[in-house]
Amino acid sequence: MENGSSNKGGKNSFVYNSPPASITDSPVGNYSSNANTAMISSQEFDLTEAKAAMLSYHTLWDIERRYDFIQVLASVDQGQQWVPLMGKYTSLSSNPLVMGQPVYQGSNLEWVKEEINLNRFTGQKLKIKFVLKSNQFINKDGFYFDDFSVQIIDKSTGINPSEQNNRILYTIFPNPAKDAVHISIGHSITTQSIEVSLYDIFGKLFLRQVFPNSIHRIDLNLANLPSGLYFISIEAAGEPVIWQKLLVLH
Repeated sequence: MENGSSNKGGKNSFVYNSPPASITDSPVGNYSSNANTAMISSQEFDLTEAKAAMLSYHTLWDIERRYDFIQVLASVDQGQQWVPLMGKYTSLSSNPLVMGQPVYQGSNLEWVKEEINLNRFTGQKLKIKFVLKSNQFINKDGFYFDDFSVQIIDKSTGINPSEQNNRILYTIFPNPAKDAVHISIGHSITTQSIEVSLYDIFGKLFLRQVFPNSIHRIDLNLANLPSGLYFISIEAAGEPVIWQKLLVLH
């Protein structure tokens, strides 16, 4: 995710559903008055060949009811227009800014798995954005999300490509890592090559390398990377095999 406002979201290594960290609008303390924080996916999700698609993530939140709100939105035109999405845990807002739109509001202090149907966006490419807006009065802890995933059912096969590729056995170690991280692949991949990318939490690309399908171990040099939370993306034939958090500590 890349930050889209003057209020900077980021990682929280103390509150998470799966280690080592979650993403939050306010990493240190409560969100500010008149906050307008947007975290936008740097990745564009390709649903052009999708039969069906589902967005899922784990989330918890604590915000002022009615006056402050969180929305998750989708765009099919590179962020020119955004459509609010309704999930299992959203409710319709009475805030004049987003009257009648689905939002997260109030408090939910236990991790829940949110699922949002994306079928109306099939045949298109999609970006996702999380937004928190507050007024000038009560400030609370804010919004956390973790384990973000878009699951796609392919038109031709009816199989989720990421599930198919996940049959490839892999291990990423150590995690946390210091100067290097190693990716062990259990068997040869049937595609011609695999692509490994490394992003920070705002979607900035730090590394991208392509390897032959015969490789069984990949070693990535992290010595020049700043300490922090990153995401390793592994793709085969253009489809995601894994998207995993990696903590770098020097």
